[in-house]
Amino acid sequence: MSSVVVLYQVDDSEEVRYVKKYVIPLKNDPDIGIHDLNNLDSGAYLLIPTAMQPFVVLIIGEEIIAYCDTSAA
Repeated sequence: MSSVVVLYQVDDSEEVRYVKKYVIPLKNDPDIGIHDLNNLDSGAYLLIPTAMQPFVVLIIGEEIIAYCDTSAA
C-alpha cells in the first residue's frame, strides 16, 4: 500500500488547517482508508514524511511542529 497526505484549508476566511491521509492499495484491494486530522496550527504549511513504520508525518506550522502517527487517526 501507498499513502498520500494532504494539508488543506476549507475556506480562505478560516484560519484552520486540516490533514487528510489516503491509503491507496497497490494491488486488487478494494478498500481505501481515509484518516482525518483536524484543528491544526492555522499557519501549518509543510508536511514532512518520515521513514518510520507505521506511517508518521511531521506537520510544520508557524508556532508548532506536530508529530502525527496516522495509524492512530
